[in-house]
Amino acid sequence: HLSFKNLDSATVKLVDSVTSYAVQGAWFSSAFRTKAWDGRTHLLTFSRSLGYRVHAGCTADVIQALQRDRVPFEFIDRRRVPEPTCDHGWTGKILADGKVVDFEARSYQVDAVRAMVTTCPPLGRCVVKLPIRSGKTVVAAIAIATLSVPTLFVVTSDLLLDQTVRLYRTMFSTKVGVVGAGTWDPSSLTVATIQTLHHRLGTPEFAALMNLVDLAFLDEVHHLGSAPKRGAAAPLPTKTNKPRRESVNWKDIVLKCPAFWKIGLSATPYCDIHKPSERSGIWMKAAPGSIVFE
Repeated sequence: HLSFKNLDSATVKLVDSVTSYAVQGAWFSSAFRTKAWDGRTHLLTFSRSLGYRVHAGCTADVIQALQRDRVPFEFIDRRRVPEPTCDHGWTGKILADGKVVDFEARSYQVDAVRAMVTTCPPLGRCVVKLPIRSGKTVVAAIAIATLSVPTLFVVTSDLLLDQTVRLYRTMFSTKVGVVGAGTWDPSSLTVATIQTLHHRLGTPEFAALMNLVDLAFLDEVHHLGSAPKRGAAAPLPTKTNKPRRESVNWKDIVLKCPAFWKIGLSATPYCDIHKPSERSGIWMKAAPGSIVFE
């Protein structure tokens, strides 16, 4: 989270204005029609013990808003910057059409990695938008080799798990751990399905894996607000003046991961502060943050 100190009422309104999003379909909620709910998800929260806080993915938007309105502030990042501790063993090879061939990065893939590791404020939180078949998994591999830290690559299906594991076992000589499809065998470079992580949420092995990871890639990050069961929708608020607590879903896995680097990959990320958005787009902004490369 991004925490605040000494916020006056005007600055609270400013921060809330850039961290709240209209929920698509709000009109169908009786709470919205009776004006018990404003139809928005507010990522800025307040408690007596913690004060004002907002999810870290919103930090860039908050800083830009404060700078735009010339509000003086000091930004302090107390996180530990990970040092390179893992040599994943870059092979210089890639699996293409079932054959192992020499790897040569495309120029936009190099540019995407440069953007995610150097230009995203605060360092380590961003989304990279790349179309289908442009090599999102390969872009992640270049970043994994560059940063050389314990890594978790999260996918949305067993099919993607198998494809990614086979690819990374070609591109890296280190052991590629597998968490998914009935297997729990993590390593310093682990590919996991969101469904298996969700199933183990709250267990000691889940906590141990999360505490190991310094770099987390979230493939198909536009699904972030969806429940692990495909097609399940996040509930709208009830008739009370507060939205109903959502069941545990993909965003909870991401928010519970303390990795310094959280990078989302998607062909279709979307969240417009001026238009109603799906909850998945809203939570995409909350966790990995803004798009830094397209």
